[in-house]
Amino acid sequence: MTPSRTILLLPARTSEKDAGSLQAFREALESYLVSNVRMVAPPHYDPVLLEGADALVVLGNGAFGDVAAVSRALSDADDRGVPIAWVGPGADRFADELGLRFRAGLQAPQRGEVEEIAYNGVAMATDTLAFAPPLAAEMARQGEVRAWDPALESPVILNREDLAYVGFLPFVDNYGTLPFVATIDSVARLFGARAVDRRVLFRLEDISATAYGPDAPEFADVTDFLLQREVFMHLGIIAEDVDHDPDLREERVLRDIGAARNVVTLAFSHPDAVEIVQHGFRHFRPDERNAGCGIPGCGWEFFEDDEETLGVEAAVAFARERLTAGREVIAQHLSVPMVYEAPHYTMTPAQAAVAEEMFPLILHEPWSYGSERGAFFLPWFTRRASAWYGPSDVGYVAYDEPLSVDYILFRLDAIARILPDPVVIVFFHPFIRGAEGREDDLERLVTGIERLGYRFASACDELASAR
Repeated sequence: MTPSRTILLLPARTSEKDAGSLQAFREALESYLVSNVRMVAPPHYDPVLLEGADALVVLGNGAFGDVAAVSRALSDADDRGVPIAWVGPGADRFADELGLRFRAGLQAPQRGEVEEIAYNGVAMATDTLAFAPPLAAEMARQGEVRAWDPALESPVILNREDLAYVGFLPFVDNYGTLPFVATIDSVARLFGARAVDRRVLFRLEDISATAYGPDAPEFADVTDFLLQREVFMHLGIIAEDVDHDPDLREERVLRDIGAARNVVTLAFSHPDAVEIVQHGFRHFRPDERNAGCGIPGCGWEFFEDDEETLGVEAAVAFARERLTAGREVIAQHLSVPMVYEAPHYTMTPAQAAVAEEMFPLILHEPWSYGSERGAFFLPWFTRRASAWYGPSDVGYVAYDEPLSVDYILFRLDAIARILPDPVVIVFFHPFIRGAEGREDDLERLVTGIERLGYRFASACDELASAR
């Protein structure tokens, strides 16, 4: 996707401590809004940076040291007709420039005081977030109120034609959920209406020869049903099954994906209905932390501390060896995989860079920001380095949770009311189809997704088509 607009991002702080959250926020603006983002600290602001800009986004992620520079940037944007988005605390110091009025005599709520807000009718927890002082209630008549604080009777997200105001910081460190999504939606409204286009990427998870060989009917039963309902399938392939003994010095290979004839037949018979996803290599390695993982898809192939325990160079070499071997096995029996999914979404940042180099698409959200582990809910594709990351998932049908289908549908409904064009992952383990009392789960899930107005899409096709 070629960037179609330019955004100037002016954060209060750009310290190393803020690097991860700034990366997440910047990537969200760049990826969801298909934008080129110029980021500059207030002391380095120059009016020339607004040339060609389609919006100025000010992020109140700390105290503004150079108040004059922020004021100048806001005034310059107003003079040039550049829309402004303010996200986070601090706007009360620039109320005149923003055309906002705040409640006289009230300070910003303490963290935890605002437990919940509703965005377009969707309740979302905000008890960990930092808020600005409350806006005056009459501000509700001067724009579209997207979120309201019922306790203080004050708008907390307000949209006008030239302003998007979000009165809280939508993340804590490297963590952000629905308030983060609502923030990006509010900023996006500066650029006009977006078409409604709700998409689900449906992934069949942990597909291996041991779990779904010739004698396992669940795979064929599930895929026949999905073909009948025209559900595009992403197959999360475990290339080789091994003995799950964590004490083995060398892994003992039991069989590879070529032994799963049902999988091979599906891939060659319906190439337009499936996408091969390399799900690690063996989804396991001998390690005491994998004790008790006796089935395919249970174990860990990479650990978050690999760089510390193995050393960075060895951790990177291990990842490259495993990913290369897995790709070769899958290519031998199916096709060369262009999509990757890390087992349990886990690799170190240096190992993730290997995956980004080898695969154009990684089918889950990014797992790290800077050198830190991150957890942002992202219902869009994310561009990073030379690769794209897929969107976040909304869960899977769990064997030990009979209400998991209902939870997935509840989550999908909430997201659709926040964002008009979300794309999310839903995944399903075919063995669930044969579990007692769970035979109807797949049909309930597919029917429920369709009733919510989502369509089943191919991840690769979605990336190939520009916004």
